[in-house]
Amino acid sequence: MPTAEREISNIKVRVAAMCEMATGMCREGIRALKTNDRELAEEVVRRDVQVDELEMELEEKCLRFLALHAPKAFELRYVVAVSRLISDLERIADHSKSIGRQVHEHYCVPILAQLPDFTSLTDLVSGMLSEAVEAFFKSDVQKYADLVEKDRAVGEYQRGLNQKLVDMIAMENNNIGAAVALINVIRRLERIADHAKSIAVLIPYMADGTILRHKYKKASHADNDY
Repeated sequence: MPTAEREISNIKVRVAAMCEMATGMCREGIRALKTNDRELAEEVVRRDVQVDELEMELEEKCLRFLALHAPKAFELRYVVAVSRLISDLERIADHSKSIGRQVHEHYCVPILAQLPDFTSLTDLVSGMLSEAVEAFFKSDVQKYADLVEKDRAVGEYQRGLNQKLVDMIAMENNNIGAAVALINVIRRLERIADHAKSIAVLIPYMADGTILRHKYKKASHADNDY
């Protein structure tokens, strides 16, 4: 196998590992919060270091490939897409770590029992992330529009849940800290959904260079509050 093909193959293997780790962190961070599983939450927090290491490794591999092989057409677009993908995955891992940390700082289970829509939100966000990653590997260029619609649904859940939590804070003296923590968790989930949509944006770019990043642009929160 030519060196360029071998290096692309190796990049794909490491990307798959990073995708699996980041999606697992999201899924298990949510489960830890819902079940108050401190051991699982701590594992989610620890795994963030591994994601960071994979990001740095893949950055180096992509730069090396670009420098040594001067790729064109699909190979060039693929490596550029990977360099953006790993940034999204790293941020997803950071948001998941933040969700995991809430398990040690607040007992959220009683409030979550009063918020049935929270499970609908977490199922939607976790599903969006899995769909985006699967679409990336299958080069499913049709997935982006579907995720845009689901991202809008995430925003609706976010607004509804936030209002309920604000009402709880206004009415109760107990569990105010947990309610505030859940508002933060919901914001993290919204950002994970946004990153899932950003991953899907990369698919048409890989296929033929089509750029959709700003087509459905929405106001978003800055990713500087990890």
